[in-house]
Amino acid sequence: RVLMLNAGARDGVKRGQAVLDSKGMVGRVVEVGNRSARVLLLTDLNSRIPIVLEPSGDRAILAGDNSDTLHLELLSPKASITVGMRTSTSGHGGKLPPGLPIGRVSRISEGIVQVQPFVDFGRLDYVLVADWGTIAFESISDVDKPTVGTAKQEGILNQTGPGKQTP
Repeated sequence: RVLMLNAGARDGVKRGQAVLDSKGMVGRVVEVGNRSARVLLLTDLNSRIPIVLEPSGDRAILAGDNSDTLHLELLSPKASITVGMRTSTSGHGGKLPPGLPIGRVSRISEGIVQVQPFVDFGRLDYVLVADWGTIAFESISDVDKPTVGTAKQEGILNQTGPGKQTP
């Protein structure tokens, strides 16, 4: 299960970037051409994403199986999971940032935990390709010119405020 984007390397798309829609994570960019890119959907049999369950903080691997639901692998037997728990990316492995919404636990049966994604994969029109690797923080000591939450053209995010400096 893949998705083709009409954006590629000329548009700044790179392999490994997260792809999201307005509800949550769709997948990751796996191939990039000059004018197009291929996205491996979370539902694909080959998809594996490290996740965290909220609010318990238990970690697992979210796997696709070419169906509309996902399932959890490598989940600790000590984990306490209930239907309705939210799943999001854990940030482990450094490929994706933590906190990207994925879905909710929809069923627990015979040791198999199923997750219903927030994204409706049958109704995708527009997606966002997120480049987490270019975000950096710089310290600005001039509080007369606050730049809270503004982005420079180079992709560097400034965060400042009275008495607050970020490295």
